[in-house]
Amino acid sequence: VSGLTGGRVVGNLVHDVMLQTTDGGAIYTFGTDGQGTEIAYNRVYNVKSGGWGAVGIMLDNNSTNYLIHHNLVWNTNHALKMNYAAKNNQVYNNTLAGLSTSIETASNPNFSGSVFRNNIFTKKVNAGGGASWSNNINPGTDARFVDPARGNFQLKSTSPAVNRGTRIGSYTNGYVGSAPDIGALEY
Repeated sequence: VSGLTGGRVVGNLVHDVMLQTTDGGAIYTFGTDGQGTEIAYNRVYNVKSGGWGAVGIMLDNNSTNYLIHHNLVWNTNHALKMNYAAKNNQVYNNTLAGLSTSIETASNPNFSGSVFRNNIFTKKVNAGGGASWSNNINPGTDARFVDPARGNFQLKSTSPAVNRGTRIGSYTNGYVGSAPDIGALEY
């Protein structure tokens, strides 16, 4: 989606990709001011690569001003990768279950103005400075998914994500319970 500005990448099922390349992502942009481009409600899995590492969603080399919400990414080296000056990106209510990292970045990252809220991170988070972080479930906390080994990341009723999110404008509308759930899927 490099070069897409003010667009939408919504509701896709992307899997078994990057079989013949070494650098990229299942959903990929490079050096673009997304001008609010929305990447949402996608399911991305089985991303394989022989090079820099397989990435589910990749905002490469100074990609800024993206809205990334309600994506479920699993069985890939890195669920989300944001390189260099990945500024002013909004990352809400995603379940990022990479094999190595939930968020990865390259050297000298700058995430100024970016916001990470209501996400589930199952693995290490490597991120740049300048971002704000709140209401996330971090690595080491069991989110209590139904059956992640089989790709079922629905929350169990006992999940610490249930009713623990914060409201974010229209992005968390339609929740059931006292508050939105954390992650891509409502219990």
